[in-house]
Amino acid sequence: MKDVLVMGGTEFVSRAIAKYLISLGYKVDIFTRGRRDLDYEGVRYHLRGDRHLTDDLQRELGDKSYNYIFDITAYTKEDVAKLVKVIKRDNLKRYVFCSSGAVYLPNKGVSSEDFPRGRNPHWGSYGLDKALAEDYLFNLYQEEGFPITIFRPTYIYGEGNNLYREAYFFDRIREGLAVPIY
Repeated sequence: MKDVLVMGGTEFVSRAIAKYLISLGYKVDIFTRGRRDLDYEGVRYHLRGDRHLTDDLQRELGDKSYNYIFDITAYTKEDVAKLVKVIKRDNLKRYVFCSSGAVYLPNKGVSSEDFPRGRNPHWGSYGLDKALAEDYLFNLYQEEGFPITIFRPTYIYGEGNNLYREAYFFDRIREGLAVPIY
């Protein structure tokens, strides 16, 4: 049986990942702030704490070992570094980091994986912070062979979205209202 940690697990992307992995038969633990109750079954342990506090991470994760970690809630290098410092690496096969398309420099075309990254004025510090977290992970891979996968969605739409983005447009269209363009 494969042991998985999902950082998050009660909202949108992290919730969908946790539920999917459970459906595949993985033993899934989630780490959240504990502000929301789970509305699905199958989580082995719902670990609670503040990922920004090393003591919370150590208390909840320090004695556990995972094959896979899906880090959906990290926004900064510090978020990643604190988690990586605490986790046991003996059985870790893959650390999956949810970054963002906001790491790419502005361009008029489609960005490829190797497109230049840097400060994007449309995203401000969010994109730059994600890029610095990626750089930290790239360095860990180069120096220690730390097993990383990074994915960079631009926007994520779908069932369970807790942000009123695409639903706003669908609601306006359904109600026969104009969609404002600025």
